[in-house]
Amino acid sequence: MELVTGDETGLLKALRVDGGSQQQQRIGDELQSRSRGVCRLALDGAGDGPERFHAALASGCVETYERHAGDDGWRLASVARGLAPETVGLFAAGGRVVSCGRAGDVQVSSLAEDCGDVANVDASEGKDGFDVSAAAYDAASNRVLLGGKETELACVDLASGARVWRAKNVPHDKLDMRRPVFVGAAAFLGEHEFVVGTAYAELRFYDARASRRPVHEVAGAVDRGARALATLRDGTVLVGDQTGDVRAYDARTRAMTRRFAGPSGSVRELAAHPDRAGLFAACSLDRHVYVWDAAGKTQAPVATVYCKQRLRSFLWLPDDEDDVVADLEDADED
Repeated sequence: MELVTGDETGLLKALRVDGGSQQQQRIGDELQSRSRGVCRLALDGAGDGPERFHAALASGCVETYERHAGDDGWRLASVARGLAPETVGLFAAGGRVVSCGRAGDVQVSSLAEDCGDVANVDASEGKDGFDVSAAAYDAASNRVLLGGKETELACVDLASGARVWRAKNVPHDKLDMRRPVFVGAAAFLGEHEFVVGTAYAELRFYDARASRRPVHEVAGAVDRGARALATLRDGTVLVGDQTGDVRAYDARTRAMTRRFAGPSGSVRELAAHPDRAGLFAACSLDRHVYVWDAAGKTQAPVATVYCKQRLRSFLWLPDDEDDVVADLEDADED
């Protein structure tokens, strides 16, 4: 298993976990600084060329790193400037990079040009104080979800550059008080179905075809405010919160099915493995990367890597041929 991590000082690391052994290798030789802090990482799976990933930095740059077949290390291939500050979402699609800023702007950029030259979508529609803290991308529909503090969930179509749907706040509580809006994390369940984790420890399931309000709401879904969401192939929704609580919910029944142990700090990102069903990982402010197997019977992680830095983002790398052969050999032995 291979992963790439990024921290708040711009340090990038390649991690490899094989059974009980672990390897960490620094990527690049740039000096560490707060201005180079990694906001988000994204794997570029387009084309048959070298492996590539992108790193959005606090300085407003997107760095692209490449690794050719047979190489052990990564090299800096290009740097694009002009990215909106405080990137909250970064996604690669069809040779383009999609980035979402805290101010509500969505940029679609070419690697050959500086960011923002291809398209720019203002999801805020000119409103003051638009504060985005969560973003998600669906490659099948080419749409982006945005939401944040007092910013209702919105779905933006990148082909047209228009907002095609926006959520409506839930009804007032039993004291007839308005319930505050704070989207902490968001994920696609389908082209028209979304799930949101709020800063008030709720999970909200939306169906854009049915209503602008949630079709189901789970109160107390985590201990504290939700910070990260991910989905597995079987429809399981994974949510991580500010205290390190990680839980699994069935997207059909909306019931909690598992609770996973490990993190002691805020979960910054959750992601499922691109090739191995049931395998997922999280990076936390306790400086660890945790890997779990949802198909297993234990709540404990199958692997834990101490990275020494306060991590902001990570990404999975696809399995190479050696990993696939090793899995087949293990299956034969079983």
